[in-house]
Amino acid sequence: MNHNTYWLYTRENMYESQELRMNDPDSLTKSNFNVSKNTVFVVHGWKGNGTNTISRILTSAFLSDGDVNVIVVDYSTNADLMYILAMEAVNQVGEFLGLFIDWLNTFGMSYETTHLVGFSLGAHVVGLAGRFCNGAIKRITALDPAGPLWYDNENRIQNTDADYVEVIHTNMLLFGFDGKIGDADFYPNGGIFMPECSINACSHSISYIYMAQ
Repeated sequence: MNHNTYWLYTRENMYESQELRMNDPDSLTKSNFNVSKNTVFVVHGWKGNGTNTISRILTSAFLSDGDVNVIVVDYSTNADLMYILAMEAVNQVGEFLGLFIDWLNTFGMSYETTHLVGFSLGAHVVGLAGRFCNGAIKRITALDPAGPLWYDNENRIQNTDADYVEVIHTNMLLFGFDGKIGDADFYPNGGIFMPECSINACSHSISYIYMAQ
């Protein structure tokens, strides 16, 4: 069952979302979505939702940086489950996101102007969405992809999931994935423990702060 919801933000509605509903053309045509602009998808991690810190910070950063469409993906129904169940749901969440992207393409959105950004479990979600779109999406940014139980999982993000896959590692060896998995992998401050942080959860989450900066 598809539990994903999609919230559009643009410079015309920076603080009030517009819901886009797959197979509901009216929700698209009556929104501020503009197919001529770049489109950024923001996908939260485990226990997250469409209004949590990553969603707010990155939406604000992208809209401050450029006149783009930002679509926040909320899969909190699955993200709120126990970790192993949420992890098992990632494949379905990613597939439905891929279907939604394909649907938007029927209205003129281009893979070439699409950028997927995912944090933790959300990094694997965007990888699978890109894979569902046959690797045609221009860019994926994986923010400290979840590590536990993902090392031998064929559904983890891979560098073939988009034309260009970049990865920011900030908490390898604990919450984040330890290993090169993108076309470009970045390791700020060594990629394991961030100097601003006193706990590992902070080092894991700070990946999206770094991207916003």
